[in-house]
Amino acid sequence: MKNKLSVIDAVRLWSALFAVLSAVLQLLPDLSVLPVSAVPRACSAAFLCSSCLLFLCPVQGEDARRPLAVLLLVSAALATLLILRAPPVAIALAGVIPVFASLIVKVLRKYRVVPLLFQHSSVWTGVVEYFTLMHFAVWLSLWLLVLALYDTGAGSWACLPPVLAFYSVQLLRVKKGNTMFLGEAKEAVIRKSQREAAARKPIEYVDADTDSARLFNKVVGIMETEKPFLQDDFSVDDLARMTGTNRLYLSRSLNLYSGRNFNQLLNYYRINYAMELIKRDPRLKIGDLSQMSGFHSVVTFNMAFKLNANMTPGQMMRSLASKKQKEERWLTGPSRKQAQAP
Repeated sequence: MKNKLSVIDAVRLWSALFAVLSAVLQLLPDLSVLPVSAVPRACSAAFLCSSCLLFLCPVQGEDARRPLAVLLLVSAALATLLILRAPPVAIALAGVIPVFASLIVKVLRKYRVVPLLFQHSSVWTGVVEYFTLMHFAVWLSLWLLVLALYDTGAGSWACLPPVLAFYSVQLLRVKKGNTMFLGEAKEAVIRKSQREAAARKPIEYVDADTDSARLFNKVVGIMETEKPFLQDDFSVDDLARMTGTNRLYLSRSLNLYSGRNFNQLLNYYRINYAMELIKRDPRLKIGDLSQMSGFHSVVTFNMAFKLNANMTPGQMMRSLASKKQKEERWLTGPSRKQAQAP
C-alpha cells in the first residue's frame, strides 16, 4: 500500500458501507415479498443518514479524535433506528440534531480563539464552512421532502434520484475539500491570494488552546532557540522527532498556522538569519552567507531571499551601505558642523 488511508478517505469509505448495509438491513425482513415501495424509502433514508456522517468529518486543523468519536456514536444510533424501522421523523432527528450540535460547537470553539480567526488559513476554511452550511440546508430540504412523501408509492420513488445525486456530491466535496458551488477557477484564485498573503506574514506564536496550536508553538520555540535550520540536511522527519509527533500532523499544523510547508518554513528562518548576518556585516560574500544560513546552493539562497525579503541579498547589502554612507555624510558634512558651532 503506497499511502496510508487518510481520515477523510476512511470516513468516506465508512459512509458508503453504512449506506449500503443499512439499506439492505432495512429490506432484509421483506426480501421474500420485496414490496416495491420499500426500496426507495429504505435507500433514501440510508443515503441521507450516510450524508450526515460526511458532515461530521474533521475540518482543517481540527483534532480528528473528537469528531470521529461523535461519528461512531451517531453511526450506532442511526444504524439501530434504521434496523428497527423507527419512524422516519425519529431517524431524521437522530441525524439532524448531532450535525447541528457539531456545527454549533465548531463555531463556539473557533470564536473562542479570536486571533486564530485572522490567520490566513481562516480565509479558505471560512469559505468552505460557509458553503458547508448551504449543503446542510439542502440536506434538510431533502429530509423534509422524503418525510412528506414517505408513505406514497410514486412519490417515494421520486425522492430517490435527488437523494443519490446529493450523496454523490457530498462524497466528492469531502474528498476534494472544496465548495462544489464556486467552481475550481474561483477557488484557485482564493487559495492563491491566501498563499501570497501567507508568504508575507511573519511566523510567531499563536494564542490558541488546541493540540495543533501547542505543536506549532513548540516548533517556533525550537526554531528560535536551537536554530536547527542552520543544518543543510535538516528534514521534516528530524523536526517531527524533536516535537514528538508524526510528519503528517506536523505538516498540517505548520500549514494551518503559518501558511507554509516545511521547506518554506525552513527558508523563512534561514533568510531571517541571513538578514541579521547582513546587518552585522554588509561586506559578507553571497557564497559565505548562503553556507552560513544553511543553504545547499547560492541559486536556492537567492531565490528564497527574493521570495521572503522581496529583494536580493545584493540589493539589501547595497541599501544598507548607501544608508550608512548617508548617515556618515550627514554626521561629517558642513551643514552638520555649522549646526554644532556655537
